[in-house]
Amino acid sequence: MKYYAPFGSSDPNAPYVDRNTPGAVVGSKVPAKAIETLQRELAKLTTASGLAESDSDTTQVATAVRSQRLNYAVAGGSANALTVTLDPAPADMAALTGVPLRVLVSASNTGAVTLTVNGFAGAIRHPGGEPLAAKAYVPGIIEVMGTGTDFILLAGGIKRGERILIFDTVGTTNWTVPIGVQWLDWVEVYGAGGGAGTQDAGFSTAHGEGGGGGGYAGGSVSVSPGDVIAITVGAAGVTSGTGSGTGGGTSSFGSVMSATGGGGGTSAGASGTGGIGTGGQINLRGGSGYDGSGNLPRVNGFGGDAAGPHGGKGGNRVSVQATWPGGGGGLWYSDVGPNAADAERGGVIVRY
Repeated sequence: MKYYAPFGSSDPNAPYVDRNTPGAVVGSKVPAKAIETLQRELAKLTTASGLAESDSDTTQVATAVRSQRLNYAVAGGSANALTVTLDPAPADMAALTGVPLRVLVSASNTGAVTLTVNGFAGAIRHPGGEPLAAKAYVPGIIEVMGTGTDFILLAGGIKRGERILIFDTVGTTNWTVPIGVQWLDWVEVYGAGGGAGTQDAGFSTAHGEGGGGGGYAGGSVSVSPGDVIAITVGAAGVTSGTGSGTGGGTSSFGSVMSATGGGGGTSAGASGTGGIGTGGQINLRGGSGYDGSGNLPRVNGFGGDAAGPHGGKGGNRVSVQATWPGGGGGLWYSDVGPNAADAERGGVIVRY
């Protein structure tokens, strides 16, 4: 908006004066544009913000500013080529530098995205400058900011923790942090279950000794796009019908957190102890296996439950198997020999 000085002023920034101002013969003469331009500016602000002009509502300018409707638009175009129209229209891309825009999108992107504002196009990028990967946002309101040539994605329609990865294959997997991901909402690490054992192989005294459940570590993790993180899933312990079972393997998320497997049931009348978690904001110990002594000659040696909110249950015989992740193995021993419930492998769950 331009400032219009009083008529007859040689100074374009001359102030207006009342007629009773000392030294003034008459008050300032007001040019028509001084009134018209101001009214048109304010009227445009209110109408472009979706308000109907009113001569009785004196809060319309404040309401328009607070609404920020001038920076909101419903996207047209396609999923990867968004278009919006702003009113008033920007003069060029440079005019959008530092301007935040909120755009209602109806579909997830499937790859790199461009945004065209009143005919001026630029790519939408992550804060690091990378182009968007598929599903960088879901239907909803995204927020971008112009750089003069492109747009930076400030916030997307994705809810935190909406993307979930499950690692359940024994061994180590190298996972690359996706573009645009700076924070993992929650990582859960479960150690593997320990295998069950028997006190001895003779029917007169033999009984099952349950394996321990895997430990648990869980927490939020700060990461950077492109980080390569080694994720290890521990192997289940082996159940033995003629001696001690073996302990479950350790699972881990890089060097950040880990959870040991449950101990194996021994051949000396002791059940396996539960594994433990380390490095998380929450670290829990798995349940110990159950000693079947005192119930000869046919007894169940129950496996211990894994720790954590999704920890697997321990088994006790073939018909009641241990469950994933990290349930301890069990053993049912009778006059026909041992029937084993194998222990379960560990696992890692990542939410971001």
